[in-house]
Amino acid sequence: MINFLKNACTLSLLSVFCYSNARASEPCTYSDWRWDVSTGKAVDFRTVTTTKDRLSDEQFHPELPCSICREDMMAVRVGDLEPVLLCRVVAGAVEDAINRALDQGFPVNSLTGYRVGRTKGPLDNQGRRTQYSHHSFGLAIDINADQNGLYDRCVQFGPACRLRRGGHWNPSNPAAITPDSPIYKTMTSLGFKWGGELPGRQKDFMHFSLSGD
Repeated sequence: MINFLKNACTLSLLSVFCYSNARASEPCTYSDWRWDVSTGKAVDFRTVTTTKDRLSDEQFHPELPCSICREDMMAVRVGDLEPVLLCRVVAGAVEDAINRALDQGFPVNSLTGYRVGRTKGPLDNQGRRTQYSHHSFGLAIDINADQNGLYDRCVQFGPACRLRRGGHWNPSNPAAITPDSPIYKTMTSLGFKWGGELPGRQKDFMHFSLSGD
């Protein structure tokens, strides 16, 4: 569990209280979509207005009081960039971590946080993903996508890797994320993992989340 969450409504009876409150009949709004693997496009867009007690279990994070609801999010402000949203239990610490990396000379050109969509898991009978990403719960952030692409066919980074999204990753680029980057050090100190170290065939160099994927 992330180090700073010991003060963020996650322990003992306080955790139970906060999690039960997260499922109360409070307003919940979100925009949803699915990833179609065959076309490589997002489909089934919809905007939902409901209450939290009507959400399914999969629409709540299994460990943290974060749901797919916009109401659970808080703005993160970094430098002169437009604010992005993250779940309120991590937003303040992540904002501080990224701004510390900025102060240490790491250029932060773009950020993507909360973004609800089914981009993980098995395919349904239409070839569409069925599980929500960590972005859907405001628990992942993408940094400098134009210099830190998402690759597949990439057990080990090299010419055979196929760029699927974002820009080419060149570790000599000052905006590229590497284990020596200030942004890597400040984010991993919180307990976030870097998508550039994912095991298997995918490397997501822009991405930080609790599990790395």
